[in-house]
Amino acid sequence: MNSLLAMGILILTAAVLFTPIYGLYYLAKRLWGRVMESAADKYLFSKIDVKDAESILENKFQYFQNLNDLEKKRFLKRTVHFLINKEFVASGGMLLTEEVVVLISACAVQLTFGLEEYLLETFPKIFVYPKEYYSKYDHLYHKGEANLNGAIVLSWNNFIDGYNKPHDNYNLGLHEMAHALRFDKFKGEAYDAFFAQYLDKWHMVAMEEFNKLRNHQPSFFREYGGTNFNEFFSVSVECFFESPMEFKNALPEVFKHMCILLNQNPLEIYKNKNFAMEGSQRADNDFQLQDPMFYESGTSVKNSLALLFAAGFWIMILINAFLEKGNGTLVFFSITMPVAGYFITNSGFKKIYFYSNGIEIKYFLPRLFKSKEAYPYDKVICIEFHEKTGIESNDGIQVTYLDEGSIKTKNFSAELVSGEVLKIADLIAAKKTAVKLNAFAHYKKITNTSG
Repeated sequence: MNSLLAMGILILTAAVLFTPIYGLYYLAKRLWGRVMESAADKYLFSKIDVKDAESILENKFQYFQNLNDLEKKRFLKRTVHFLINKEFVASGGMLLTEEVVVLISACAVQLTFGLEEYLLETFPKIFVYPKEYYSKYDHLYHKGEANLNGAIVLSWNNFIDGYNKPHDNYNLGLHEMAHALRFDKFKGEAYDAFFAQYLDKWHMVAMEEFNKLRNHQPSFFREYGGTNFNEFFSVSVECFFESPMEFKNALPEVFKHMCILLNQNPLEIYKNKNFAMEGSQRADNDFQLQDPMFYESGTSVKNSLALLFAAGFWIMILINAFLEKGNGTLVFFSITMPVAGYFITNSGFKKIYFYSNGIEIKYFLPRLFKSKEAYPYDKVICIEFHEKTGIESNDGIQVTYLDEGSIKTKNFSAELVSGEVLKIADLIAAKKTAVKLNAFAHYKKITNTSG
């Protein structure tokens, strides 16, 4: 009994100590990162005449001209930081000037200005040709490309033409930078986490318009966007910056989610705000779930047994604390265990409910800060279904959603049947929410084959 008690106290002590230690480590890491970034900025800014770069942007980059003074400072800093982190390679007789590298860097910063990560680190090299160049890979002439070998390639005449004609929805720089931003999610490690996760939501919202293009039906976007979804995203980015009002009027839902995805709105670039947060509080207060409810998750047997064991262990500590009056350690743990148990129980016993217009998350015990969590499908980014493995006692559902401007992920235990999962997946996908079946995709293939 004493050895079991000692072991339990040791484990709980480790957990109590680990949390603040990890918190201090994380804080120190963030502070050190900022110190290093500040030091790097001083070093990097010495590599280029910042005043010249600012003059180029003021005279030749309209996006920069429309920013307020504070945002101009941030844009300039990012542009220089991007520039010195890239190797610009003059190709095909191109003469690289300060203007060339500044404007190309500014193009990348324009696209990523609302994001935290903006360096596109998967692409360390930018090749610049004076005009269309011949590719030895496909034996064709190209205007530009972003290839997975880590290079962005641009033809300067087409790049500058994209900015000289700001409303024709052709912008080579934005097009290729959009490819690089999307590829960064799959190839890099320092990609923007918000963008990478929310791209699934935008994908689902925009899929109907993409299918129109692919089937050669009339669309707001040019036909080239129907080539594949990579090209569709890049074409959408061009229209987003060059014809934002027309985009918003033609496809308001796609435009709204593009604003959230890139955390900016070209119609309001002078405003520094979190577009994922915009209108969030009012919408959350007004939202009401609608029947029917078509799924309710269960409770893990493993979690139930763990709760019973923890409750029994706590009762044992209470008894020992009562019998051994004056034992401070036992008294301390008899008080702290219910607090830890509250959070652990709420984490392990939460349930999710799928309704016709949204989801609801309920907890086993009343929550301290939120009595109810309900979200419309418009804010649900992705639902993942996981089939149990040899080490898992239950299937699982993972939900990724937008909550007050931040992306959150929660996991739920469930007992899933393949046919039920496929039915739920179809209902959720119809709400323009991404669905990942994982191992359950096997059953979909069998169903499609037998059908």
